[in-house]
Amino acid sequence: MGDNDSCMWCCGIIIFIVIVAALWWAGILGIVLLGILGIIILILSIYATYRMIKWLRNRNARRKENTKRKQEHAFEKQKLEQERQREKQNRVERLESVEQMPYQVTLADIAKNDPDSEIRMMAIRNKNLTNTTLLADVAKNAKDDNVRRAATERLAEQNNTWKGESMSEFKELNSGALQSDSETQYNLGKRYDKGEDVAQDHMEATKWYTKAAEQGHVKAQNALGWRYHEGKGVAQDHVQAAKWFTKAAEQGDASAQCSVGCYYENGIGVGQDPAQALFWYTKAAEQGDPVGQFNLGTCYDFGVGVTRNSVKAVFWYTKAAEQGESDAQYNLGKCYDKGEGVVQDSVQAAKWYVKAAEQGNVKAQFGLGLCYVRGEGVTQDLEQAIHWLKKAAQQGHEKAQDMLRQIS
Repeated sequence: MGDNDSCMWCCGIIIFIVIVAALWWAGILGIVLLGILGIIILILSIYATYRMIKWLRNRNARRKENTKRKQEHAFEKQKLEQERQREKQNRVERLESVEQMPYQVTLADIAKNDPDSEIRMMAIRNKNLTNTTLLADVAKNAKDDNVRRAATERLAEQNNTWKGESMSEFKELNSGALQSDSETQYNLGKRYDKGEDVAQDHMEATKWYTKAAEQGHVKAQNALGWRYHEGKGVAQDHVQAAKWFTKAAEQGDASAQCSVGCYYENGIGVGQDPAQALFWYTKAAEQGDPVGQFNLGTCYDFGVGVTRNSVKAVFWYTKAAEQGESDAQYNLGKCYDKGEGVVQDSVQAAKWYVKAAEQGNVKAQFGLGLCYVRGEGVTQDLEQAIHWLKKAAQQGHEKAQDMLRQIS
């Protein structure tokens, strides 16, 4: 019995030792496993943080790119609008010039070749065009039937008195410019710019614009700013463009104020400064400039240099839209469509989409097409919907192209 008791005690001790050793070993293994699991979680957290930071950076880069594209579009739109305004003003000036012009060779050439029918008729009816040889040439060679008839009638009334010389006006203008008269220098720059009575020469135009601009001629300063901006007759230089736009803007030229605003908004030729962009857009808008009013509206719409304010955005969009600014008309329509800054009104939205679409605004054409598809603000009309969606699609609007495929 004594030996058996001893064996039992030995077995018990051994079992106890084994159990204790197993528990001790399990504890160490658990700690190791927990440590490994913690390391894995830490690595996954670091990787997730890295991916989040990378995503945020890419999103910000995309936003900046989209903002830059919008700004570039606004600037190009402003440029086109200003070009239209300049062309309109130039036409008025040309009409006045032709009406009073005493130089017969120039008048005869205008009557035969000018692309504007009203200017051609004004030239042939100018009382100073009396030379029968020139009138006969116009009556024979003018492409316009009305001009030929008018020349024939004038020919029957005239004698052989010559009342002018073909280039005397140009020589007089050139002589005045050499005497440092800024208005004459500016006018001579315009002649070279447009090729009026002289071969078109961008370098000469820039030369005379510079002479006038340096004497403080506001229109010449703005014209010179565009020369440097576009690189016409001079190497493209946005710093110089900003300089001359600013000089003209400080003298109150609304077109130049818009340009300075765009430069500050986009950081072209100057440090990017949204507050300064807002300042110059406001100056132009308060003078009634439609591009300035549209740009100021976008500042309030998107919070450029100012806290976002949809009501003020609608106010300035309306001012510009009423003057025919197509982008403002589209944005105003969108505000009515979504009820942003104004009570939602589908009829008003469609009204402004129509005005912009008729001017070729591709976004408005697509928006108007959707109005006709859905019957929002207008009577539902699939034929009209297809008409406007086709116009947008022809300008490359991808959503309009997709919509056409769906409803055709």
